[in-house]
Amino acid sequence: MVRNNYKSGRVATLMEGGYGGNEAQDPTIVGEPYKVEETNMNMNMLLFNNIRADMYFREELPHIKTLEAFCEKTVKEVRECTPWISGTHTVTRKKGMCSGTRGVGTQGRPTRMWLHLVKLYTMKPTERQLEMLVESKQSPYLRVLGFLYIRYCAPRTQEGVWAWLSPYIDETEEVIIERISKLSWPLGKLVRSLLTETKYFDTHFPRFSVKMQRMVNEGIKKWDLSQGRKDGEEPFGGADGRDRKEGDSADRRYGGERERGRSD
Repeated sequence: MVRNNYKSGRVATLMEGGYGGNEAQDPTIVGEPYKVEETNMNMNMLLFNNIRADMYFREELPHIKTLEAFCEKTVKEVRECTPWISGTHTVTRKKGMCSGTRGVGTQGRPTRMWLHLVKLYTMKPTERQLEMLVESKQSPYLRVLGFLYIRYCAPRTQEGVWAWLSPYIDETEEVIIERISKLSWPLGKLVRSLLTETKYFDTHFPRFSVKMQRMVNEGIKKWDLSQGRKDGEEPFGGADGRDRKEGDSADRRYGGERERGRSD
């Protein structure tokens, strides 16, 4: 029987060193890390292994040891929010066993966003550091990194992912999702997607339980109704809910801090 094996050849050679020298912060200096149980971030293994094998990840990022340096590097390098660089990864249907039930992905190149996301994972950020990321005033891409980390790694419960992300479902600050097409979304639309969708641009997030997903959907609906929106009304992109392109006008958020709905 032939097994899927993403650890062969060049990838296996590069991955012998684990995370290529990317290491955790010293907890005696920054504090205890936010607790996660997953060893691979719950990420698709093809994507996860391609990131660990990427030369940028193994050569440019290991010397970064502090969150401050990480943020500076992210502001400089990250310019889009998809997992794969456009045109380098496809999902196709293959003939043969199981061909009708799943798509098989070809090799691709991860974006800087996802490379920095796994770098953040290796640094083992504290809860306070994650709060600083999702409230960052330096760059919306730092906020997206925080949102993605929480979606992958935080407990998939009302006190976990929902409590972290729900305060941001109406954020109007815009971010480029896909650089080549210049597709942009308000951050609130991205956060809603993280909460309500499993598939995201040729990758998948870990599923919520049926009970958890129902609670999330009802929570968003209740919030929208409290804001005077009709049931099913699109909160972003105008009446027809269109995605914006770079250059369109957008409101900007750089106001006061917001409190998450969770107990400390």
